[in-house]
Amino acid sequence: MNSRERLIAALELKIPDRIPVFENSIAPNVIEAIIGKNNLLEMVEFLDLDGIAVTINYKKDFKGSCEYVDEFGILRRVGQTYDMQLNYPIKSMDDLISYRWPDPKEKEKFVNISKAADYFGASRAVIVLLRDVFSNPRDLMGFENFLMSFYENKPLVIELIKKSVEYSIILAQKAKDAGADIVLATDDYADNKGPMINPKLFEEIFAPQLKLLFSEYKKAGLKIIKHTDGDILSIVDYIIESGIDCIDPVDPLAGMDLDFFKKNFGSKICIKGNVDCATTLVNGSISDVSEEVRNCIIKAAGKGGYILSSSNSIHSGVKPDNFMAMVEAARKYGKY
Repeated sequence: MNSRERLIAALELKIPDRIPVFENSIAPNVIEAIIGKNNLLEMVEFLDLDGIAVTINYKKDFKGSCEYVDEFGILRRVGQTYDMQLNYPIKSMDDLISYRWPDPKEKEKFVNISKAADYFGASRAVIVLLRDVFSNPRDLMGFENFLMSFYENKPLVIELIKKSVEYSIILAQKAKDAGADIVLATDDYADNKGPMINPKLFEEIFAPQLKLLFSEYKKAGLKIIKHTDGDILSIVDYIIESGIDCIDPVDPLAGMDLDFFKKNFGSKICIKGNVDCATTLVNGSISDVSEEVRNCIIKAAGKGGYILSSSNSIHSGVKPDNFMAMVEAARKYGKY
């Protein structure tokens, strides 16, 4: 069983030869510390990860060294972790009607996917990170205006979400053509206290569009991993019913527990996670990492349907040795 087959088997709730491992993202400094250069393709090969997660190649029109306009017409200032948004193109229905979306079929957008597919062939899964129903509307309207519009201008929000879904469907179809096997849907819906949207509004507005979006992903031949941090218990049923194959992560900082998720949802979806990247991978010892990997496997790997990874990503604060220890422990304890 090769890496791609192993990862697909887990997503189909089957039992592979061993637990698959991949990361949503790996910080350049961690890559350089391990292989001596910033090359994600070679890093994935060196660690024998089962998939490679890549982003869409969006253009940035820089206005000086610190600010740029992205393809969505949003002015942003470069930040240390996240870039700060400085304007919001859509404030009214007229703005939405006249808004010009970036071309979702432009070949340059899929360069990362094509490179990964060419490099690995069918040996490893290619995972593309795509937004789904929340992030594009939030950014195009501004977070505060977006949330207020659920009560003050609901038709605008609904129409914008529909347009965002239409856009993402085309992106996913073209990503599949370029060599993607899996979509990692990246929009966060919650923080540590619960969903950012009232669960009733989520059910009314987001759930139907999420189901439509993911049904089109499936028609294109793509598997779906849904990422969202935070406490999602009050909306997790809607997320599962949307047609996902896997939930990622089971956020320990929000009190989510692998054992609970496996027992309650493991017969429906694959579970991905959950080595703590806020504490264990940052400050823990190698033995701490190894023990946490072992505990994750005990909780979630039974009967298949499990992918081991960090609880979010291998960010710049993760110790390279701890990341390597995590992968090594997965190999040690993860054979079925």
